[in-house]
Amino acid sequence: MLDHNRKYGIFTWFGYARPMEEKLDLIKAAGFHSVCSWWGDSFSGLDGPKEEIAFLAAARGLHLENAHMPYEEQDLLWQDTEAGEDLHKKLEADILKAAEVGIPVLVIHPYRSRRVLLEGQEALFFRRARQLGEAAGRRGVLLAWENLKESRLLRTLMEELADQENSGFCLDTGHANISRDGALSLLTDFPDKLFALHLHDNDGKEDQHLMPGQGTFPWQDFMDKLNKTEYQGSLMLESSYPYDEKRAEELGNPPYLEPGLPPEEYLQEAFESVCRLDADWNFSGSLG
Repeated sequence: MLDHNRKYGIFTWFGYARPMEEKLDLIKAAGFHSVCSWWGDSFSGLDGPKEEIAFLAAARGLHLENAHMPYEEQDLLWQDTEAGEDLHKKLEADILKAAEVGIPVLVIHPYRSRRVLLEGQEALFFRRARQLGEAAGRRGVLLAWENLKESRLLRTLMEELADQENSGFCLDTGHANISRDGALSLLTDFPDKLFALHLHDNDGKEDQHLMPGQGTFPWQDFMDKLNKTEYQGSLMLESSYPYDEKRAEELGNPPYLEPGLPPEEYLQEAFESVCRLDADWNFSGSLG
């Protein structure tokens, strides 16, 4: 049966470059209850100040459930350098700013490149991760570390930070489908540490950000495990209309190519896809 207490959400970037207020209006009209956003300044020219999104969402009856911290420089967390310490301080400042505008959960990547797992200083990273968790805890913010194209590090990190109530993880289904290293067992092994979800699908090879059911991710297994966790948040989509990066480069890399499908239609399809995850149906490899 459908869990009518369950909320459905979507990332404010769903493939259409529209002003933030228009995107929020479209999201609300499609039936979503919540959103997640980008906690950086890269898209402020279109989205406006990141600090205002929570208020804009609330004015429309939407809850800004979590925000994603930038990850371009995350490898510096593994480096015992001045640049590494500067990034650490910047992340602590970002956590403070998020707390000031009432964002309850911040999603954070543990690294940018997998090479740091071999070349980096794991002990230094764990120490900084703990300090970031302490900074978040002082401000009442939950810090959710995301699984990337492997989940070993995240498992070790959850064990290292087991005593920090506000340090947990974000389960990204697209990344889990690519890693194929048992990432879903995180839900079973750390049922009280799941603070956020990034729900999207792919073919198991590339990070395509498809809607649930359009790829090969094992949704039934995921839902079975999810329902046994203590997670109380939304089923949060991180799907988006495909952006043709190759074509963009051929055209001189314009900042954006408008999709052919109207955003209203895309969001309606997205909403229906996440609703089906919450329904009592017999999964046989396709949501269609």
